[in-house]
Amino acid sequence: METLALLDGVLYRFRDLFGSQNFHLFCAYIYGTILCNTRHTVTEICQGSNSQAHYWSLIKFLSRGQWSWEQVCSRLIWTILPYLPNWIYIYDHTHTVKTGKKQFGLHFFRNHRYRKRNTNQSKFHWGHEFAALGILGLTEQGNFLFPVWAKLLRVGAGHALSAFESAIR
Repeated sequence: METLALLDGVLYRFRDLFGSQNFHLFCAYIYGTILCNTRHTVTEICQGSNSQAHYWSLIKFLSRGQWSWEQVCSRLIWTILPYLPNWIYIYDHTHTVKTGKKQFGLHFFRNHRYRKRNTNQSKFHWGHEFAALGILGLTEQGNFLFPVWAKLLRVGAGHALSAFESAIR
């Protein structure tokens, strides 16, 4: 329980980024993510948080809530950095292959493992394109990777790193 008491102080730093109801759901989501021992589905996160938040409230908060992910990322980054003497940003841009053309956000991307004579492969795949941002902290106790954000990129988006430029500043 000491960890949860310390977490209250950290979460309160994000209070001004949300309305009162959204802040309650933000805290429930963070607590549920930390305390959930199983797969991190929304139902299990809601059950792990032990709050009065309902399943659909968390869904609405994540999909339609009035808050800015750029401000939350920026605040998270500037909350973590004072504890890390040496750090670097880690950025990953990746593709995941998906089957079926009816899924949201799918688009064609080049198969870089394609070999001309292999008849079971195609030059292009349907899939999702993701970008992820994290901070790698180098401390005396070891290296710590803090994932900050992962984002599904739009079809035809320009440079993928531009998705995080506002959060890094």
